[in-house]
Amino acid sequence: ILSLLIDVYIVVNYLSLHPPIPTADNQLFWIRMVMMLTSFISPVTLLLVHTFPNEHIRMKRLPLLLIGLLALSSGTASTTSLVFQALEYPGGHPIPIPGPAIPLFFLDFVGLFLVSFGILISRYRHQINKERGKYLYLLLGTIISFSLTSFFTVIMVVIFKNSDFVIFGPLSPVILMAFIAYAIVRYGLFDIKTI
Repeated sequence: ILSLLIDVYIVVNYLSLHPPIPTADNQLFWIRMVMMLTSFISPVTLLLVHTFPNEHIRMKRLPLLLIGLLALSSGTASTTSLVFQALEYPGGHPIPIPGPAIPLFFLDFVGLFLVSFGILISRYRHQINKERGKYLYLLLGTIISFSLTSFFTVIMVVIFKNSDFVIFGPLSPVILMAFIAYAIVRYGLFDIKTI
């Protein structure tokens, strides 16, 4: 599910930078779709790291429900003017104007990533030998990839009012995939056999 979300995010992010209809309204629509998709990437990442290395989700119902409600609220708000009200073009570059629900989006996107990082760090510290290697590469890939994605596509745009680096956001998940691929080959991550 995480891979599918990232794949769709990459396509939609491209459309937000190169809207099919070159108008401010169309570009704002695609930017809002990017925000909506990213509202679900953090919760799915949290479920992945909480579940790993088990095969089934073991999170209790109440936290699972709260995470789902946060993602749905953030995703729904992202499709409206509550997260981004409008676009401005200072110097010819699109800069979204944050709305009143941008803190909700930050809580969902950044907050749940920080919880995911905490879980991975805690589990890494409690592992030994070969199992520790599996966690190390998943931990490093997740932290580097999503920190860069957050920085390029959210923090630079919302806080620093600069959209020049948004193009680098979709390249960041390649780092995660590289770390996971190495962990699969080197440590048998996810019990996938080398072909």
